[in-house]
Amino acid sequence: MALALVALLPATVHAAFPGRNGAIVYGSGFETLVGFDQGGDVSLYTWSISVRHGSATQVLATCHQELDAPQCPTGIGGYYSEPAVSPDGTLVAFHAGASLAIADISGHDVQILPPQTDRVGEPAFSPSGTRLVFTRGSTTISHDSIASLWTSDIAGEHPQLLTGDGSQASWSVRNWIAFKRSDGGLYRVRPDGHGLRLLVHSGLAPTWSPDGTRLAFARPAVRRHHEIIRKGGIYVMDGDGRRLHRLAGRAARVTAQDLAWSPDGRKLLVLGDDRLVTMNLNGHLLHRFAWAATDETSERWTTSVDWQSLP
Repeated sequence: MALALVALLPATVHAAFPGRNGAIVYGSGFETLVGFDQGGDVSLYTWSISVRHGSATQVLATCHQELDAPQCPTGIGGYYSEPAVSPDGTLVAFHAGASLAIADISGHDVQILPPQTDRVGEPAFSPSGTRLVFTRGSTTISHDSIASLWTSDIAGEHPQLLTGDGSQASWSVRNWIAFKRSDGGLYRVRPDGHGLRLLVHSGLAPTWSPDGTRLAFARPAVRRHHEIIRKGGIYVMDGDGRRLHRLAGRAARVTAQDLAWSPDGRKLLVLGDDRLVTMNLNGHLLHRFAWAATDETSERWTTSVDWQSLP
């Protein structure tokens, strides 16, 4: 498997970096009505991992789901989503049901890693690009529904439990892993399990800046009896939890589901409110991406995002 992954590297790395700021990598779903039966409409679901180069889109991996002919990976939530780009920008790891998968950024090949459990996802690369941190759908310790965090080598071998309660991990160049726990808080920890620290009591989708000094994350608004008791939006803080601030402008009104930093550390890619946008760190909208379907028989949505690294 390790040799096969080496073969995934593109012949010319230069071709993988079409722009100063790399490319956007995203997971998406597409529903198309293909017929009818006694139970009603019959839909075909197409799940893809794609790369957006300016206005051009390249599909890296695709699978299909139909009631009578599923072709997507088996397991709970078996479809392609949650891409993460390697530090050198050449590989993409993503959720593929009960396994992770690795694809060349040029789309030459896809390798399905060894299965772990019913659901494995939310991968992130180590700074060296030789290891992965990922979420398992349920912990093997308590056998309940709490997700757990694991690490493995890039071939998916030698998995090690990092924490029995964790998800949405992001691995910084300074070798900290930020993650979310079931109590809603965001934490950081070393890859060997040492140095565990609570950063903030509530948040989701933490993502490290390219230099590893800052952490961006989202918060949903909290309402009680039609009154907002905590403002939602996008937040940025230092890597130790200090200097926490909420972005103003458009960012203050976005309900974000996923975030990614631009490789130059000056912008954020935000998935939320059924759209994908880029913003500067003042929260001002820079660009809106249109993923809408083109006819009335289909629906398209984006599930998760990352921004290609630069060498």
